[in-house]
Amino acid sequence: MKTQILESYTKDSACKIFSVQKIRSETVVTDIHRHSFYQIIILKKGMIKHFIDYEMKTAVNPFIAVVFPNQIHRIIMSPDAELDVVMFDSSVFCSALLANELRDYNVDLQNRINHVDNVSADEWNVILSLVEHIRLLSSQLTMIKKLEVKFLIKTILLKIIEMAPKNGFTTSMDTDVQLYLNFRELLSKGVYLQKKVRNYAEELGVTTKKLTAICNKYTGRTPLDIIHEHLLRELKRAVL
Repeated sequence: MKTQILESYTKDSACKIFSVQKIRSETVVTDIHRHSFYQIIILKKGMIKHFIDYEMKTAVNPFIAVVFPNQIHRIIMSPDAELDVVMFDSSVFCSALLANELRDYNVDLQNRINHVDNVSADEWNVILSLVEHIRLLSSQLTMIKKLEVKFLIKTILLKIIEMAPKNGFTTSMDTDVQLYLNFRELLSKGVYLQKKVRNYAEELGVTTKKLTAICNKYTGRTPLDIIHEHLLRELKRAVL
């Protein structure tokens, strides 16, 4: 499976760390692929089928999707569809903001902003205005304008996060959610590439009963279900 790199979009640009593209059905990459960078996909017109990490979403505008690095991804567009796509690397939007500062805002933030379709008219107009401002600044880029673009991209992402479903809101004082996040972090780091819940519970310093209760609280699934889902996704990524 092909991994797209940001440089393929910025090779003719004065800036190599972000890009804004207008995409139509005749130009979109329809094969399953992944990116080494972030994407904000804004459906301005028509309909798309958006495939991301083995889940398919059919969407009409207004619709926004955030695609993270290494997520498996595909878009099928209707003939009249039109997208704005903001692409950027982790140096533009400090990835620690999602990994650390904002992770307590929502226990499943990445999945919740993969697809956002509950966008009000006012919110939609603000997003479109910010994208156009980025496009304008990018046409005559200076060091100051580059910093301004970084700020605008962060603003767009924060607005998308605010629009995402709020169920799962927590605070950093919630020790249960911190434990759940630590469990997901162990999974993402591949600390235990096996099926046993007991190993994860021991690493986290809790009983398997406690870990099961917390996973059910925040996801409605058992730790074993989450482990199997993670291992299956990693297996699919490895073979594609």
